[in-house]
Amino acid sequence: MMDGRALRSVADKPGMPSFIKTLDLEATALLVEVHASCKHTLDDHTNTVMTALNDYTIIESVPFTLDPATIATLWGIRKGMFPAVGAVREVGTTVIIEDVAFPVENLASGVRDLQELFDKYHYDEAIIFGHALEGNLHFVFTQGFESQQEIEAMAGLWMMSLTSSRLSIKAR
Repeated sequence: MMDGRALRSVADKPGMPSFIKTLDLEATALLVEVHASCKHTLDDHTNTVMTALNDYTIIESVPFTLDPATIATLWGIRKGMFPAVGAVREVGTTVIIEDVAFPVENLASGVRDLQELFDKYHYDEAIIFGHALEGNLHFVFTQGFESQQEIEAMAGLWMMSLTSSRLSIKAR
């Protein structure tokens, strides 16, 4: 799973699907990889995934593929996220990556809670991505420690996240 900010962070990277640039911050992407021992079973697995998505609005999609170049590009989106945040950080700040875990049934509301915290404390470059099926996500943001305002913002982010009933953040 990659939130809209995560997608925006890699939209200008070479080889990215052009539609990524047109997505707003409300978009969320799922990168789904399926495996099977034969083509028939693989088709069954991909059909199962697509059926599970029928109740959701799909803005854009890259079809399931066996093409190694397309697969590499799609995984490149995911692998480029952490470096993308580091590339835009201000001098003197640190890139921080944390894990957050949710019961899967609370995943969507938990992501919203995190995004609200990022907005509240002005972490405009913060992104969320991770392993939606396990309810384990990563969030990445940049943090300065030079001013009292920066320190208070981080303290506020942590205090709010620790008191949220849906958030369970584990420091790395």
